[in-house]
This record gives sequence, structure tokens and C-alpha cells, in this order.
Amino acid sequence: MLINKEWQPVPGTHAAEIYPYLRKPDLLSSNSFVIRTPQQIILIDAGALPAQTDDLCGIVRKCYQENPRPILLYLTHCHIDHTLSINRFRQMLTPCSVWIAIQEEGARYLTRGDSKKTIAELYGIDCPSSRPDIHLLTGQDQVDGNIRCIDL
Repeated sequence: MLINKEWQPVPGTHAAEIYPYLRKPDLLSSNSFVIRTPQQIILIDAGALPAQTDDLCGIVRKCYQENPRPILLYLTHCHIDHTLSINRFRQMLTPCSVWIAIQEEGARYLTRGDSKKTIAELYGIDCPSSRPDIHLLTGQDQVDGNIRCIDL
């Protein structure tokens, strides 16, 4: 069982730790998770609320200051409650390099700022255009059965 807002080891790994940022269910934000390893800092789902973004940026920034390494933001899907703050997150962590990864179709919807596919229209808000860096599970990968490595 994960303990909210506390670093804890990831079972089965030698040096990975996870920091769950678990929220009461609400309409405009998701749970988020920060994972730190000696090689990288990973954030899974950035959420949508400014206070959550501020907290997560502080946690990631501290990890980076302790040991500078690549920062990867993985998005489980393109809905606005998981993605609204990605541009702000990237801005707040300047000058660190933040790489954003999402599956191929979600990347297209975020790049276009598609309010329907991101369900932003249901919330009555605009979907800002965001350009993910890494497109996962591309159509070509599925056809070829390719396994790709990401070199940062």
C-alpha cells in the first residue's frame, strides 16, 4: 500500500523510490506519482490544479538539485485533468530539460489543443496547445512490433 506524500522504495528495484501524490476524487485533477532513480526523475500525470503543480514542481526541483538528471513527464492519456498543467510544469522547471511522453494519438490531440478529445469542453475550459517530445506506441511500432529505447 502506498503512503500519500512520502518517499518509499519501489519493490523489486535497487534504487527507485516513489512519491505518490494522491488526491480526493474531484473533477479537475488526477493522482500523480514522482519516481526518482539515480538516472532520471519521472512524473506520471501532471494534473490540472495550480497548487498540485506547485507542489510537484517543488518535489521534482529538489530531486534535480540533489542529483541533476533528465526529467520525464509521462501522461497516461490526454484528458485535461491529467494534462492541463504540462506547459506550466515545463515553464516552472526552466532551465531543466523536461521531456513529455504520451501515446501517439494523445500527442496529436495535445498539439492541436483539441478540446473534444481532451474533454476540456466538458469543463468549459480551453485546451492549451502542448507539444509532447516523445510519442509512444506509434502506429508504426504496432505494425513492426518494434521496441524503442529513449536516449536523453
